[in-house]
Amino acid sequence: MANLSQKETMLLKDLKSHEDWCIRKYTNAANQAQDPQLKQVFTDLANQERQHLNTLHQIERGEPVSTGQGGQSQSQYNFEMANLGQTSTNQKQQVQQANQQYKAETGQVGQTQPSNNPFTRSYQQQSQSTPVSPAAQPQAMKQSPGTASQTDVDLCFDLLNTEKYVSSTYNTAIFEFTDHSHRAALNHIQKEEQEHGEKIYNYLKSKGAYPVQ
Repeated sequence: MANLSQKETMLLKDLKSHEDWCIRKYTNAANQAQDPQLKQVFTDLANQERQHLNTLHQIERGEPVSTGQGGQSQSQYNFEMANLGQTSTNQKQQVQQANQQYKAETGQVGQTQPSNNPFTRSYQQQSQSTPVSPAAQPQAMKQSPGTASQTDVDLCFDLLNTEKYVSSTYNTAIFEFTDHSHRAALNHIQKEEQEHGEKIYNYLKSKGAYPVQ
């Protein structure tokens, strides 16, 4: 266990909780998204949130961390809108497997954890709403390439607000950590959270859904 102050320990606990919910939200969003392009975006971001959580566990255990451990390298991370359509035909299966693997690793199979985080409440309410009927689903899938379904737009805005909140919590935590390597690792994660928001923004903008008119 790392030699962390009580305040650092509490902040780290909060950050781990936020990352855990980000993983859940992106994984669930990937399952719900109607656009295969958006499914891929959400799946990629869920994987990066898992890497963030792993970095936080390393800090907690007192293991060496570097600014490269918060996620993929910049060259791997860069998002090219032109490549959005290059998705796998077994995307749904990949998302389900990732979700099952995460639950198995965290011992949360079959458990439903109540939300204590303000940025998750709107999403939970949304996920409990009436699903798109089979009759309406084909119509949503036939929309022109330049538009997005309302479901996808809602998912994007919910996660964009989540990223704004999570990024702000990292900003506060960075100022409270003593060890320089911990500060650097948290700063790197915060930077990637901001880039996550940029990905979502770029998708919404490409569909004419942002900024809101």
